[in-house]
Amino acid sequence: MKKTPVYLLITLILFSSCSKKNKSFPENFLWGVAVSAFQTEMGNREGTNNDPNSDWWLWTHFNVENNTGRVSKDLPENGPNMYDLYEMDFDNAKSLGLNAFRLSIEWSRIFPDDSGIPVAKEVAHYHQVFQALRERGLKPLVTLHHFTTPLWLHDPLWFIDRANHGNGPKGWLDDRTVHEFVKYAEFCAKEFGEEIDLWATINEPMVVSIGGYLNPLPGNAFPPNELNPEHMVTATINLMKAHAGAYRALKQYDNIDADGDGIASFVGIVQSMTDFAPLDETDEDDKVAAEHASYLLNKWFLNAVARGVLDSNLDGEAEPSPELGPTVDYIGVNYYTRMRVYKLAPIFPDYQFIDFLPSFPEDCENNPCSDMDYMIYPPGLYNVLLIASSYGFPLYITENGIADADDNQRPQFIRDHIAQVLRAINDGMDIRGYFYWSLVDNFEWALGFSKKFGLFSFDPATKVRTMRPSAEVYSEIIGD
Repeated sequence: MKKTPVYLLITLILFSSCSKKNKSFPENFLWGVAVSAFQTEMGNREGTNNDPNSDWWLWTHFNVENNTGRVSKDLPENGPNMYDLYEMDFDNAKSLGLNAFRLSIEWSRIFPDDSGIPVAKEVAHYHQVFQALRERGLKPLVTLHHFTTPLWLHDPLWFIDRANHGNGPKGWLDDRTVHEFVKYAEFCAKEFGEEIDLWATINEPMVVSIGGYLNPLPGNAFPPNELNPEHMVTATINLMKAHAGAYRALKQYDNIDADGDGIASFVGIVQSMTDFAPLDETDEDDKVAAEHASYLLNKWFLNAVARGVLDSNLDGEAEPSPELGPTVDYIGVNYYTRMRVYKLAPIFPDYQFIDFLPSFPEDCENNPCSDMDYMIYPPGLYNVLLIASSYGFPLYITENGIADADDNQRPQFIRDHIAQVLRAINDGMDIRGYFYWSLVDNFEWALGFSKKFGLFSFDPATKVRTMRPSAEVYSEIIGD
């Protein structure tokens, strides 16, 4: 007889205890969806809303055109065209009963070159987008950096095509990128502060640095696709500095309370968090591996910006760094999966915490998994919320979703994960919102359009959206 997973019983108990499913959530709880600009904006037939000025544009086109195997053969300009169709997408979000919407500004649209002169057309466009959200009662949570950096600051080919691009700008390896990001944050605070109160500086900074400098594998490559732990550390610390500077700029220059709640700017970091566990729970080495994985990927960055202590050599020894933190009003948690890891001898002798490997995707042989081969493990959300809440700041679940083309697993995925959010709230955690990733299928970076995270699909030719049954499940949970 097949046993019912414990987390399913928790789901039933939590939801059946209320006559209305959202009764135990705070009255002002934010229910939303999340998207990013690069992944969704492009896609009109004429190509007039394409943005060729970011590192990810060049990265995808170069690798597709040269058949390097680093990325899929998909291109971002074939996306859902949210740049033109944002009002339709906002209407779809509103129809689900949502009251919030997370999205990003594309830095390279506002500042496509180093002149320092913003493009008026793009500034006006984002004003229209934010106004459309507010007209529908959708509170914007705006991310300033969601993986993409302008080409004038980062040539993504400097490593893989040194002959032609070796002298190009190095992105987060350069102090200049930190300085320019802070200037960009100041501009956004002054320009959009009348419409935005809830800001996120950087999305998943550890994915940017780990993906760029510790992931040499083909097929899902992030720029610049170099295996270099020293560069990973440099990039991570520069991302910490960029966040801290942007936080201070947003707090200083966004002085307008857009929604009348008494807060002009509420600024956070969005951290990708994974529930790490030892492959062999009886093996002491594997237990250490899980601790090291969590330290590197979950805690290292948060320790700096939420506690103001920096482990500059990644050796476990942290020193006070008031320059870096505390510089958060909240922590955004992106959770997708549990990952079991096993111990290795240190891969790089100077970095003792890089001594583990995941049992991915082998875990899918005995566990339910998504189309990304991510283990589906709802209690892991509770576990990472415990870590995030230990820093003493309010939390938002800024991303939680599943790649599920057939929409067979997504309905229960949503139920089970929201049940874990309710469990965390009932246990005293200060959680203020949940954003499902994503509203509509989009460009999943190096993996292209094959991974379907959306509550809505879209027709590649017509861009017509079709609501999946899981969207109704989400709507029912947050409604009556």
